[in-house]
Amino acid sequence: MNMKNTLYLSTALLLLLTGGSAHAESDCPTAKKCLQRGLTCYKKGVATDSCVEDLLKACNLNSGEACARLGSSLIRSTNYVREARMYYEKACSLNHGFACSYLGLMYSEGEGGPQSYSEAKQLMDKGCRLNDAHGCSLLGTMYLDGVGGETDYKKARKYLEKGCRMNQGISCENLGNIYLKGLGVKQNYKHARTYYQKGCSIKYGSACFSLGYLYVQGYGVRKDPQAAVKYAGKACSYGYQKACDILGSR
Repeated sequence: MNMKNTLYLSTALLLLLTGGSAHAESDCPTAKKCLQRGLTCYKKGVATDSCVEDLLKACNLNSGEACARLGSSLIRSTNYVREARMYYEKACSLNHGFACSYLGLMYSEGEGGPQSYSEAKQLMDKGCRLNDAHGCSLLGTMYLDGVGGETDYKKARKYLEKGCRMNQGISCENLGNIYLKGLGVKQNYKHARTYYQKGCSIKYGSACFSLGYLYVQGYGVRKDPQAAVKYAGKACSYGYQKACDILGSR
């Protein structure tokens, strides 16, 4: 879904919810058909009220994907965060992994409703069990940083390892940090390098930068300034601004 149509969905949905746009309920017969029709018009670059109506009906017919899409659209409007949370709640109850993970983030930050770290962790865990890498990464990071409770490096590794296996770059980098610093494990530069390399290979800029740091310090590798610059260059090309700033000052 391109940015133009994503923004249209947000605007059209807000109009429908606030009564600012007259509409008839979608005539599609099933949740699957409503979802397909609602998403197809965006893929074709055609955005109409009927697209929103199809998604609304699909959600009412218990399509977790449709409810999640509506929540993601509403989250872009600060005035309708509570409504977005409601759509994510329904999507999560329908076992939509990303919705559970993002809902967990909303609970952890008190966005659109009361803050609850315990609820956040349960939701992120559900998202992770539903194979959403974001949930694994978010929960692993909470345990790593001790957010909402004591630090638990064992649980952090468990969730971050799954997130990294699912190609979530930040999970790979955080695992590298755990082994670099010896957090709850024996310090192991080789393992740190392996995880940084994995994160870098999936274009997570910060992991590339951390990999370059190993070559600057000679941690588990021979000091190699050229290799460090190479990985800093990759980090910059993948959008890690700190690396760009350092390279620009050389």
